[in-house]
Amino acid sequence: ILASIIHDIKNSMSVVSNHVDGIMLDATLTDEMHTRAGIMQQEMRRANNQLVQVLTLYKLDNQRLAPNVQDNNVYDFLEELMIEEKSLAEAQHIDISIECDEWLSGYFDTDLVRGVLSSSIGNAKRYTEDRVLLSADQENGYLVIRVEDNGVGFPKSFLQYDHTPDDANFGKAFSEGRTQLGFFFAANIARAHENQGRHGYIKLLNGHSLPGGCFELRLP
Repeated sequence: ILASIIHDIKNSMSVVSNHVDGIMLDATLTDEMHTRAGIMQQEMRRANNQLVQVLTLYKLDNQRLAPNVQDNNVYDFLEELMIEEKSLAEAQHIDISIECDEWLSGYFDTDLVRGVLSSSIGNAKRYTEDRVLLSADQENGYLVIRVEDNGVGFPKSFLQYDHTPDDANFGKAFSEGRTQLGFFFAANIARAHENQGRHGYIKLLNGHSLPGGCFELRLP
């Protein structure tokens, strides 16, 4: 029943999103109207991502979903994400870019990780001044994928917990802006990636390459 309800809602949202796409192509729109249409489209995508996250968490909790881990070129993967986000980012006057070795590879489920990063990019675009940076490298046997912005950064209350599903305090202090669901989803997806007894995890910090918030997805 839950899956059917979510799919029905997603179908309705898809219809609305398609209409907004058509509106954004109207050459008679003023810059302000075009920006507002872009914000509407962004919020539709954000709501759609949240529905997908709820359904995925339900499947994980009921052991009906296991990661399909494969070897992927990380640069190509990030470039696909950037292309998906670029038109809406430009409508919001946000520059989105990549810093990653073109030959970097990693083992992960592309669909699940795409859901995590799309949500994080959406958050970054909501809080940035005008820049979002996607980057990746290898650190201590982990593939580290980062989403950064040049906004004011995460509140201190976001940074004091481990952000793992086992942390009893996880999410208790998420009352200062950004949604808890996205981080809870990301932590569970990261945890579902395992290699030689090591699990993936997420990390939040401020001021890595850009002065704002930095979301890290670390996969073994």
